[in-house]
Amino acid sequence: ILCDLHEDASIRCNLGNPFLKRTETIQFKLVPLYSPSVPKDVMFTTNITTTSDNIIPSMTTSKQFQVVRRSEVSIRGSVRPESILYGGHVVGESAIRDIAEIGSRVLHTFHVVNDGPWQADNVNVHIDWPYQVESGAQQGKWLLYLTDAIEISPPGVGKCFINPRNINFLGLRQKKELVASTHSSQSKHKSGAASANS
Repeated sequence: ILCDLHEDASIRCNLGNPFLKRTETIQFKLVPLYSPSVPKDVMFTTNITTTSDNIIPSMTTSKQFQVVRRSEVSIRGSVRPESILYGGHVVGESAIRDIAEIGSRVLHTFHVVNDGPWQADNVNVHIDWPYQVESGAQQGKWLLYLTDAIEISPPGVGKCFINPRNINFLGLRQKKELVASTHSSQSKHKSGAASANS
């Protein structure tokens, strides 16, 4: 069977002359272009022409197919340092003035990866952040105190929605030398957080 492209949108196949009594199966493999302009469904129309007298009245059939835009999206998290000690001398939050007094600084990074083959139009990431330890009271002891605003890289690719009051909730000061020493280690995807020891 010989097939060739006809008028950029049609494929013409010659089944032979003469076409003897038999059944032919024609299979096509289509590779879609990964473009936002690709429609959600496509229509295929087949038409048979012959110079002989055909007793079948209808020689044109159409069938609609849905285009499935599949993408494999995953999220990968990491933390630096990988482990810290939670405890030590108990200090009330009213006695803390500087962020450095909270405890060890912990940097959380989340990478959102699309392994394709198609692009993902909308991706939402929901993170349950453990601010405090449950103590039965209205407010528990601080566990991961969020010190900085969340950063997304590259800039402009997305937005993060968080209550601004949850960032440095106690309004603690950040010493200039601490800022200088930690700025270079900030993640491109997520800001750091410090774990409280009280």
